Amino acid sequence: DVESAAHVFRAVGETIRFPGFLRVYADVAEPDEDADKDADDGKEKIPELEKGEVLRLLSMKPEQKFTQPPPRYTEATLIKAMEEQGIGRPSTYAPTISTILDRNYVDKEKKFLFPTELGIIVTDLLIEHFGDIVDLRFTADMESKLDTVEEGTQDGTSVLQAFYAPFHEQIVKAGTAMEKVKLQTVHTGEKCPECKVGDLVVKEGRYGKFIACTNFPACKYTRNQETTVDANCPLCGSGLLL
Repeated sequence: DVESAAHVFRAVGETIRFPGFLRVYADVAEPDEDADKDADDGKEKIPELEKGEVLRLLSMKPEQKFTQPPPRYTEATLIKAMEEQGIGRPSTYAPTISTILDRNYVDKEKKFLFPTELGIIVTDLLIEHFGDIVDLRFTADMESKLDTVEEGTQDGTSVLQAFYAPFHEQIVKAGTAMEKVKLQTVHTGEKCPECKVGDLVVKEGRYGKFIACTNFPACKYTRNQETTVDANCPLCGSGLLL
């Protein structure tokens, strides 16, 4: 906070002193890597200051600002949010990120995470039928209880029994009440080259998206969905595909 006559000016910034396990995430800069970067995310580096130091005004630029939505999570900011809520441990952060990516609940564009249609549907269904479990407070509370089990102050079996009995009832109820949701079919505009009858559509599989025939199971034609990469092969110079 900087005082000037009857006014107070505030600068907000963040400097990572030691990245620790965050070093493995590409969107976390080294402590001095982006020192001069003019960022708009509130994390620009603030120079070392001392209490009572007299500052000199270099320039004043009047600007009109509009309220912006909060930025989307990156892997690092999602982990930071989990830490603040008391969810997970350093050993579980990486598996959590890889799981939501591998199951196509989110897509990663540059460094930002965007929910997919599948992720939104799954989240809505879980909130509707397991609202007390898909909750930040439940997760943090369970983490604390498991810590007491590790410390030996609480019996692990009793903790699991207290959780499992009502959870099992919810599973049984959801098995009959939860509606089956189908994702919107995306057509490629091609006819199946094998059966000549079905259309080719984009489907979600365990290992990502692929192209399949709508005449399944009579026709089992499939192929990988190829995405062009903005790069050239280092060996022959031709284009690259995912």
